[in-house]
Amino acid sequence: MADHGLARGGTFEEGTHFGPLGTFALTTLVSAGPWLATWLAVAARDALWLFGSATPGDRLFLCLVTTACAFSLVLMAPWQLVATRLLTDKLSEGREADAVADFWRLLPVALLVQLVLGVGFLAFVPLSSVLRGEALVLYLLNSSIWLALVYLSALRNYKTLAWAFGPGLVIGVLAAWSGELLDPAFQLGGFTLGAAVSFWMLLRGMTRTLDAPGVGERSLIALWRYRWLAVAGLCYATGLWIDKWLFWNHAGTAWVIAGPLQVSPVYDDAMFIAALTALPGLALFLLKAEPAFNLQYRAYLRTFAVSDPAAGGQARTRMLRTLREGLSWVLGVQGAFTLLVALFAPEISRMLGLHWFSLPVFRAGVLAAGLQVFAGIGLTLLLYFDWQRTAALLAACFASLNGLATWLSLHIGLMAYGYGTLFASAAAVALAFGLLEHGLARLESRLSRRPLPALAHRAGIVAIALYVLSCPAHHAGTSASATLQGPSGPIYWEVCC
Repeated sequence: MADHGLARGGTFEEGTHFGPLGTFALTTLVSAGPWLATWLAVAARDALWLFGSATPGDRLFLCLVTTACAFSLVLMAPWQLVATRLLTDKLSEGREADAVADFWRLLPVALLVQLVLGVGFLAFVPLSSVLRGEALVLYLLNSSIWLALVYLSALRNYKTLAWAFGPGLVIGVLAAWSGELLDPAFQLGGFTLGAAVSFWMLLRGMTRTLDAPGVGERSLIALWRYRWLAVAGLCYATGLWIDKWLFWNHAGTAWVIAGPLQVSPVYDDAMFIAALTALPGLALFLLKAEPAFNLQYRAYLRTFAVSDPAAGGQARTRMLRTLREGLSWVLGVQGAFTLLVALFAPEISRMLGLHWFSLPVFRAGVLAAGLQVFAGIGLTLLLYFDWQRTAALLAACFASLNGLATWLSLHIGLMAYGYGTLFASAAAVALAFGLLEHGLARLESRLSRRPLPALAHRAGIVAIALYVLSCPAHHAGTSASATLQGPSGPIYWEVCC
């Protein structure tokens, strides 16, 4: 990812020097966006629950902020991938000013769609007008941040952009801690203020770097032109969330907070912790495998562009060998880590305070998270070669399978919880690499129909866009559920007994 400042080794160019872990940490900070603030708020409230000092209003606050982040992430996914395509094509042609103009053209249309959806959803939630207004503003701010992060990923100085989240994070966490002093309206208002500060500082950083006027694409025309990218983004993000939605809305596992705002204590905490086990594979792919493959991929495209069959064959061999080596590294590290955590799942779950009947969910979630690393890599590689319809097919199959398999697991019972997602993830990995192998056998004929310069420059940003879509989407610690109390005892007892 050497183009446009996206190389991991050259991300910080203003007199700073970070090792790979520092680079990954700051890139994750930028990519995680609203989820980082949400996760810190959840952690803050979890701490208060453990010490018995939280208020009942915290349930409502946590459910509102996590729902706003989750739905904004899923429903902005189509806009993110379309924006990624427009951005990288413009940067490959040296039209940075037009890239910023695209942002200002896409944002109002995307927010109008989100406004209609947000108002429609909140109309069914029994909230005060103040809380409803704050929740809607937070939802729109999170949607704006997700789109802005696509553009910020193309800038060189990640350190400055990472620090842009600082004030907003502080305000958001302080708002989360204020539950025993303030009512939910003040809590949510403070958290929304933190999101607004973060968005303002991100815009400030973007306009300072790319502030020249330009001509942007028409939003709806761009969305239609890259409709398969939009479908892939929406389906993939939906696939990562559909199991949570089903558990939140199933009579045997849901805990109602306010109308359609619901959580599932038996599922949420176990899957949240399990999803964190995907970080080693994601880190290795982003820091080692993907940059090495990107260099060989662009070298292959250069030989293909000059119609040199001999050099092209050698470059193709090097590209595929680099890809296999990178995937082997990821498989070795992620596979070993996943199996180790799954083996010691009982001990880990006890240490983390998970109830015994969340153990099957945790173990299945660990295995599913490891597989989803490779499903995401497969989707990334399909988009590398600009196989948009194939990527949309993969994402749609993953979402459908996860929904169907999770629904079946809910009807089977407690011991099957989480295994629907595990099955869907395994099927997605098999399908992704089957489609990839089929496409690689016809790579030359497919590439001959595409504009090579745009492909060569777009490849590096695709991994960042998918990382924004996938990694933060796992952070669904929605309920502080291990210690929530219902009217007749712990929620876990009411749900499962």
